[in-house]
This record gives sequence, structure tokens and C-alpha cells, in this order.
Amino acid sequence: MSKISILEIDLGKKNPLVLLSDERKVTVPLELIVKYKIKEGNDLHESDLEEVLYESEKWLCKDAGLKYLNNKNKTAYEMEKHLEEKGFSYDVIEDILFFMKENLFVDDDSFVESFVANSITKGKGSLFIEEQLSQKGVSNDLVTKYLDRYSEEETEYDRCKRYAEKYLKHETISNKMIMKLSRKLFGLGYPQDIIGDVLEQYVQVDGFDNE
Repeated sequence: MSKISILEIDLGKKNPLVLLSDERKVTVPLELIVKYKIKEGNDLHESDLEEVLYESEKWLCKDAGLKYLNNKNKTAYEMEKHLEEKGFSYDVIEDILFFMKENLFVDDDSFVESFVANSITKGKGSLFIEEQLSQKGVSNDLVTKYLDRYSEEETEYDRCKRYAEKYLKHETISNKMIMKLSRKLFGLGYPQDIIGDVLEQYVQVDGFDNE
């Protein structure tokens, strides 16, 4: 089995650059240089070198993933796409995603629960929530699970009605105002049928101003 020689190790960077006898320059984290006792002038069997390179890519991939989190949660889909854009191999990304899921660095269930709760607190409707989470690669079943859970506490109709009442509290009810509110509720992500049911009561109130 052929061997590859370590010609030079550049320790001047955060992650050392190793020059090999086959003219390749590879990045090997300092921790792995110590672990595998890599020194200038040493020879490595190709199989040992491949192991070092794979472990190096995993180390760099994990480091890139943790930096991407940067105190802000991400879905597994977002993490996977980010690591793909960084150029890491499929197998390495799969290993790191497994590590992150096992250690709860990436937890779609917790992410969705928090996202739905925060969105509802901000007055957002189900269409907004579903669209945003779909873009983040979350399964429909998981989104439905938490939307249904919050609907047990307060239905989407009631949330939409509560928002409308607050919006119109100090306003003169008119056709123009109702149309404006309708667009507002639609922009917040409430379904059209719920918006219609909520606003119907205002159209029928006594003294409604058609101006």
C-alpha cells in the first residue's frame, strides 16, 4: 500500500494547512494533528490519510454548523442547506446532522413549537405560519400538530376576532375601514373564510357607514 509524506505543516492559521507529497494542500484542525501525531517528514498510508481527511472534514463541518446557529435556532433543513453551500460532502453532512439532532443543537419539534407560539403572540394567522415553516423545510404534520394544540386554547376565528376588535376599537366603522382591516388580516396570514366570518358582523351593525 502506497504512502503519502507530510512535507510541511503551516501552523500560522486557525486551522493548519498540511502540504502532502502528492502536491495536495489540506486543512487539518490542530486537535486532529495532535490526535493523529501528524508531523513534517512523517509518512501516512493512504487509508490512514483518508481517515484523517474525513475526520478533518467532519470537524470543520461541525464547527461551521455551530457557528451558523450563533444563538439562533435553525431547522434541520436550514442546517443541511447551509452545510451544502459550504461545500461539505453528503456523508459528512449526514454525520453532523445526526450529531446535532442527538445533542439537540437542531430540534425541529422544539423549533416549530416556539415559532408557532411566537407567531400567534404577534397576531399571525395559520397561512403565514404554514408558509414560513414550509420554507424552512418543516413537515406539514409537525406544523399541524402545534397549530391544533394552540387552537384548543383559542380558535383561529377567536384570535382573528380579537385582533379585529382591537384594530377597530377607536375607529369609525365604514366600508373603507372594513376593507382596510380585511387586507390587514389577510397580510397577517388569516384564511379568507375566517376573515369573512369575523368581518360579517361589522357589515351588519346598526349605523354602519357605507362611505
